[in-house]
Amino acid sequence: MKNLRQFMRFLKQKPSILWPSLLVSLLYGLFYYSSIGYLYFESHTVGLLKVPNMGDLLLKTRAPFLWEPTLRVYTGFGMTIDLSVINVLIMIFLIIIAFLNIALLVTSIKMPKVCSIGSKTGRLASMLPAFLSGFACCAPTFVILWVSVFGGVATSFLAIVRWALPFAIILLVVGAWKGLRQLDFSQS
Repeated sequence: MKNLRQFMRFLKQKPSILWPSLLVSLLYGLFYYSSIGYLYFESHTVGLLKVPNMGDLLLKTRAPFLWEPTLRVYTGFGMTIDLSVINVLIMIFLIIIAFLNIALLVTSIKMPKVCSIGSKTGRLASMLPAFLSGFACCAPTFVILWVSVFGGVATSFLAIVRWALPFAIILLVVGAWKGLRQLDFSQS
């Protein structure tokens, strides 16, 4: 927890790491929500549609890790969003974990000494392990991030994929935890 607070203070001082990481993780969250079929494009005027039996549908699932929407929002600019409280909470959690992993990866690329990579060719030294072995000093690869997205898409097709989302979340949490433990802010 101490390293997480230090890392957040560190990110506030480094907007070149903070903003790209935040943007990519928000896009990731939107892509996830779109991949489960709850964010799509169709033309409507601005509006809100509530499901009459909201209480009955709140905990009802369509597929593993896919809950029934209870509210539909028409944005007016061609985007429709089906809201399900539990799916929104899952998306927010994924955005937070993705943000941590992406910020750790960008930190390892831009400031390899903070992640204990003592090489002058820091970018290459921190990117290569990320794409080859799954960890760049501090962060799992983007492949792990996409497992949860495609796990959400495929839950309605394959029974075995029901474990993709929990497995991806576990990998993301473990990757962030491991990365945060390796940070050395005295090198920044």
